[in-house]
Amino acid sequence: MKYCLYIGKAQQPDALVKVHLLPFHLMDVAAVGYQVLKTKPQLACDLADLLGLTIEEVEALLVFGLLMHDLGKMTASFQSLFEEAGYVLVELPSGASYDGRNGRHDQLGYDVWKDIELPDDLAGQLEDRVVRKHLRYFLSLFWGHHGKPINDGYTRPDSSKFTVHDRLAASEWLADSLELLNVSPPWNKLSSKDFFTQLKRGSWLIAGFSTYCDWVGSDNSIFEYSDQPLAPGEYWVETAIPRAKQALAKTEVFEPLGIVPFGSFEQMYSFSPSPLQQFAAVLPISASPQLVIFEDITGSGKTEAALTVAHRLLEAGNGDGFYFGLPTMATSNAMFGRVADVYNRMLKKEGNLPVSLVLAHGARDMNDLFQEAKLGEGRPERPYQKSEETASMHCGSWLADSRKKALLAPVGVGTIDQVLLAVLPKKHQSLRVLGIYRKVLILDEVHAADTYMLELLDSLLKLHAQQGGSVVMLTATLSMAQRARLTRTWQEALGMPESDWQNPSSSAFPLATVVSIEKGLLEQPVEHRPQTRKDIPVAFVHTEDECVDVVLAAAEKGQCVVWVRNSVDEAIAAYRRIKEYHPTPEKCLLFHSRYVLQHRKDKEAWVMRHFGKESTPLDRAGYVLVATQVFQESLDADADLMISDLCLIDDLIQRAGRLHRHVRDSQGAPMLGASQDQRPQPTLYVHAPQWQTDPGKDWLIEHSRNTQHVYQTPGRIWLTMRYLRNAGRLELPDHSRVMIESVYGPEAEIPSGLAIAEQEYAGKERASKSQGRFSRLDLDKGYSASSSQIWADDNIEVGTRLGEEAREVVLVQLEDGVYRPLISDRNFAVELSTARVSSPKLLASFAEISDEHRQEFVKNFKRAKFSLICCVADVEYSIETGLEIAAAKVDVTH
Repeated sequence: MKYCLYIGKAQQPDALVKVHLLPFHLMDVAAVGYQVLKTKPQLACDLADLLGLTIEEVEALLVFGLLMHDLGKMTASFQSLFEEAGYVLVELPSGASYDGRNGRHDQLGYDVWKDIELPDDLAGQLEDRVVRKHLRYFLSLFWGHHGKPINDGYTRPDSSKFTVHDRLAASEWLADSLELLNVSPPWNKLSSKDFFTQLKRGSWLIAGFSTYCDWVGSDNSIFEYSDQPLAPGEYWVETAIPRAKQALAKTEVFEPLGIVPFGSFEQMYSFSPSPLQQFAAVLPISASPQLVIFEDITGSGKTEAALTVAHRLLEAGNGDGFYFGLPTMATSNAMFGRVADVYNRMLKKEGNLPVSLVLAHGARDMNDLFQEAKLGEGRPERPYQKSEETASMHCGSWLADSRKKALLAPVGVGTIDQVLLAVLPKKHQSLRVLGIYRKVLILDEVHAADTYMLELLDSLLKLHAQQGGSVVMLTATLSMAQRARLTRTWQEALGMPESDWQNPSSSAFPLATVVSIEKGLLEQPVEHRPQTRKDIPVAFVHTEDECVDVVLAAAEKGQCVVWVRNSVDEAIAAYRRIKEYHPTPEKCLLFHSRYVLQHRKDKEAWVMRHFGKESTPLDRAGYVLVATQVFQESLDADADLMISDLCLIDDLIQRAGRLHRHVRDSQGAPMLGASQDQRPQPTLYVHAPQWQTDPGKDWLIEHSRNTQHVYQTPGRIWLTMRYLRNAGRLELPDHSRVMIESVYGPEAEIPSGLAIAEQEYAGKERASKSQGRFSRLDLDKGYSASSSQIWADDNIEVGTRLGEEAREVVLVQLEDGVYRPLISDRNFAVELSTARVSSPKLLASFAEISDEHRQEFVKNFKRAKFSLICCVADVEYSIETGLEIAAAKVDVTH
């Protein structure tokens, strides 16, 4: 037994290799799992309910699985890795070698189990072929702990990989493992078909649990290596268990949390609630998972309403934390500060210590309590082979990607993409499933989900509901068809008979929709907050010259002005024109998505200083912002005058929500607590083509090729303009529902001249739907290779948004012959020097630094491992205009 070794790595590549006995590592990992189950008993309880077992039986099964997770290392092929260093304790067969590309140790676990000699008493209990099949699948959840399911088949081509000695050692370890368990696993219950069906449902969570335990149990700063044999029972009690407690405390992932009693909305937020917020404060909380959809105008307080529901769900025992998912990184940045203000009034650690809050994509103000030292902190390790990473090494590099930390932290803010990846065949997907387990998911701007994303969202809702999780969705412009789809998906996910499904029917706005097993479907109209009501006249301008004149005239009157454009290229061109003619050019700013994070944060701060809620008349007078869609996405900004390029009605509503967003006096000074704005009634100027009752196919593209490329649906754009012409104004929220349905409802008719383009768009939508169904995991097949045709590594992008091949671009500068991040920062230099780029044309124009320089840079900044690394001197980048490409004609990014 003692000849089976678990290899670690020394501090330096040429230093003496130090090893850890394999049984010790198996017990380290199992002890972590044992402590997780004791620290978070709800996990075993939920799995027991799912599988029809007792809690003790679930604990025994899970610990047993962890004790078997690295069974593939009990092979001559894997042990041959130590032969050169002289650490093999038995004679290996001639030709024994290890090639991770043709049979990794995780896959070899299947081989070992197929050939293992079972103890007599266990062999009798496993005589049934079905029991053996179900147990083998259960164990595969642990063998697949390196991020992907294993294949259900042999990988060894000859006997040199698994010898007689290996078989005896594995059998001995199996017997020793069973003696470590307090309760014998329920072998007799494994034969049930219902058990196997439920096991596949729970497999995603179990696989994530397995991966987490392996990573924590591989932390060699706590589980110090030892090659001195010790009786398994002695090592388990005296070493593995105490160290596992220490390792868990280091990560905070399963640390017990206390829920602060809710009290009342006024106590929580120190102001009177809006009608929607009051509804959230009294909404009946069900024992079963709940779907809550809040539809209200921008500025109505949906964020606080969602946090109120989340708080009350946590207080009722329906979760242990929450994740706030937003459509973009920019909106995540904005929301992070808002959540940071309140989350410690919701959750506390023992001793009244603060709970960790993590921003999904990283920033300097990230909470350091979530162990920036990472789960796998310890002596740096080298991989077994270039094609195979050790657990600690991968733990370190994976957790350095702070977007993924948000799913393990008690409270996270980030993009919706991070939770959607839980239903895509991306490496370590199952760890994301573990991350969202018992989290309340708050998903903002859910109307922005395209057809492809909706397919993924369907799967996410199904997965989360089956794990007992609740979801709160926020939107200002959800169509009735979208709401019907979401509520239908949730009712199906809860296992409600189709005959009991209810369809939403209310056309009220604002509206709260709640779905649960106990209450069915509830639609509750709510009143709007008086100061959010808007009656905004609409005027059309048809040329960019007219737009510039409107902007400059308003700025001359001391107003603050926003022009929202549909593409980055058009925004850059408009900004340059306005700045050229503005009497005070420094009062002009360009804001879009293609800046490195630090510069984007600086620009967000500029926007909030001059357009934010607390901005004064002096802060605002004559300031001009030219922006893309990022302006409308959760920035709490307020313009005196706005021009918007013609866009879809839901986008236009979002943009108009930033026009006179906050109540001010006639001079533009904020009036806190007042309900009536004293400024003159604003006009929304819409930059649009000349109106045509019967438009030709080029009606939109002749006005703006970029708008055509961004939206691809000129028919819906035409319907938007028709509504604006007929109504002459935006009346929010009184006519919000009418506006949305006039463009997206079943009665909306596309003119014949634009029908071909609309048919092409509909075809793309059908293709997107099919692609979404193809891309997402088949959850019913469980955590297995058959759940997807392909599983992608970390360096392979798996899209949560179809057609958007976004890459992270790290900008660096050359200093004394060494490349360093563009932004200097002690902790987050790479994150703050990174821009996310979706434009294929722009990406194709970038030249990376040399391979040699790249390797050196990644060695020092592991966070950049999967990013493009470009020298700022070799790309078109400036703090003023961001990333651009010379003479770019079309750019579909925002």
